[in-house]
Amino acid sequence: MMRPAAEVHHTLSPVLIPEHWGSRGKEATRRRRRRSPIIPVLTVAALAVLPFIAYVAAVSNVAHIGYHLYQLTQEIAVLESEHERLQAIVSSLRAPERIERLAVTRLRLQPPRVGQIAALPLSPIAMRHAPPRPLGLWDRLGAYFHRSEAAAAESPR
Repeated sequence: MMRPAAEVHHTLSPVLIPEHWGSRGKEATRRRRRRSPIIPVLTVAALAVLPFIAYVAAVSNVAHIGYHLYQLTQEIAVLESEHERLQAIVSSLRAPERIERLAVTRLRLQPPRVGQIAALPLSPIAMRHAPPRPLGLWDRLGAYFHRSEAAAAESPR
């Protein structure tokens, strides 16, 4: 059935009317917004989980440092054995018997004969004119770095 056009139908809908106007022109209402409990729950959960995450990160960091330290210790052991091996090679290369043998075989040198080496005494006048001068810094450094292994092995007195 159809309604005639002259008949007016009134529908009511609820409207919120403000009680009074605030100082800025905004209306004040008594109705409060319902807040969602998700934000406080997430905050509490984050605060509860954060110490465990920090603990796991610290343990992981300690393990990483431990592995790195172990690796460095192994590298030190390898380098120390390599150093000892190189020291043995250097001492064998500097052996006087080897140097003499190379001088005789490769360079065809001969040991000095009886009359080839002479020691000349210095006169007292020559000794007076050339007083021993104290060694400077560069002289001492040069003497330190150019000393033999036998002198290096002796303890300083």
